[in-house]
Amino acid sequence: MSQHGTKAEDTEGSDETIELADPDDYHRSQRLKEIHQARQRVHDTLDSFDKAAKKPEATHQCRKLAYAVSMYVSELEPLILDTDADATLPNRYPWDTALQYADALGKVPDDFDHPATYAPKANSIQVFRLCNKILADVKPLVEADDTDEWEV
Repeated sequence: MSQHGTKAEDTEGSDETIELADPDDYHRSQRLKEIHQARQRVHDTLDSFDKAAKKPEATHQCRKLAYAVSMYVSELEPLILDTDADATLPNRYPWDTALQYADALGKVPDDFDHPATYAPKANSIQVFRLCNKILADVKPLVEADDTDEWEV
């Protein structure tokens, strides 16, 4: 066995505290990871759809997609607010912004003249695309700086 490594039992019960080199980098990295996980859930939701779904299943699919997209918007919300990113939706939507869409979990307001209870798939996809654009625009601001060199 190599003497350069540290055995797990050598560190167990130790009173040593491990300090992060840069907590801000850690939180930024975690935030980006959570955003990408929410984005991936939208993809997974779309992949799980039955393309020939009948009315009750299609309604359930719209609700699942609206919820997944809403969670993606929610993960992006701090970036949207911090960077004043344009999250405005077209006038034909029952929500003014993607943030309002997320607040409603994609549920169409009762006073809006629309037969669906939840955003149609096309509307949810449009909100998803808007979020992807916002992420692409702000990504350089949230990615870890690879030029930093850490000395041991």
